[in-house]
Amino acid sequence: MRIFRLSWVSLSLLCSLWAANGFQANMALAAPTFTASDSTATADFPTGMSFALAGTADGTVTDVELVYKEANLDILELVTATFTQDGDQIAAQADADFTINFLPVGIDLTYHWVVTFDDESIVETDPQIAPWIDDRFDWQLAEGEGVQIYSYGRDQDFVDFMVATSEQAFQDMVALYQPEKTFPIKIWAYASGKDYAGTLATNSQEWSAGSAYPDLQVIQAVIPDGSESEVLRVLPHEVSHQVLHMATMNPFNSPATWIDEGLATHAQQGGTDDYPGIVSDAIDDGEILSLRSLISAFPYDPTLARQAYAQSYSVVGFIKDQWGDEGILAIVLAYRDGNSHEDVIQIALGMSIEELQDAWIASLTDSSSLSGRAA
Repeated sequence: MRIFRLSWVSLSLLCSLWAANGFQANMALAAPTFTASDSTATADFPTGMSFALAGTADGTVTDVELVYKEANLDILELVTATFTQDGDQIAAQADADFTINFLPVGIDLTYHWVVTFDDESIVETDPQIAPWIDDRFDWQLAEGEGVQIYSYGRDQDFVDFMVATSEQAFQDMVALYQPEKTFPIKIWAYASGKDYAGTLATNSQEWSAGSAYPDLQVIQAVIPDGSESEVLRVLPHEVSHQVLHMATMNPFNSPATWIDEGLATHAQQGGTDDYPGIVSDAIDDGEILSLRSLISAFPYDPTLARQAYAQSYSVVGFIKDQWGDEGILAIVLAYRDGNSHEDVIQIALGMSIEELQDAWIASLTDSSSLSGRAA
């Protein structure tokens, strides 16, 4: 049998620790408290959002801060609030400027308040949801599988057509990309380019007819009332971006722009009739853009951007012809595993990016006309 013995020194030390722990527990119980009686968020599109807090505190408050995040992202933004304290009454105000920290319209913000006391103790309020929307219009919601369509001033039959088209695109892209999980996609359908332009950040590309924010599950698109051709062209394209993001989420890498846009242009119906001619002219003129140059972003110049879309459409079409949907899925899965762009093509197709470009161009023209193919 083992016998444990405590010396008087050890016993005194233990008693001191017990006393200290008891003192800390009492201090924790005596920490100041804050109780919110009102917390509001008011959007001022397109400038930003104002937040207000009212409540009671049983101690001296030294700081009040607003913390918010976009939709389901993990990145937190902090805004220092101005506040007054009159006895136990606290009133605070914070303004988030979205012209400086641009925030795409059409998402929900999750926010809460952090109240700090003079003893450095902190109280955080419960999280709340605040919609950041373009309040210039009276939006109406229509829902389908995986999609939520927001529109204004539209005929119900046309709204139903938008829902059906987006829903079908969602189902098709889920079947092709096979994401492990999906999230509802919010689609904000603007009636004109002028209406939509009011949502864009400074220095945005003027030729843009829509934006996709895959991290936030938000699409903004210009869909003129009654234009079924634009519904078929724009909405499947943007839904493809969303579902591809869901299917390839990982901490290390995301699909190359030429792959993302190439798949999206194949998802759309219409709007690609001039692409073969654009690619053919680029080959004849020795001005083909290399696939490596189209990994991060497309050119800002509208003409070169159009060429980048045409090339991406053509290359993805070549991949579909040679490897089928299995080849597309292999690319998606390789990205999901966090591989580099070079390794994705090697793993999925068994060749380098340059070899893929050579094979693609060879499928379009005689090898004798390929000099100066990469710009």
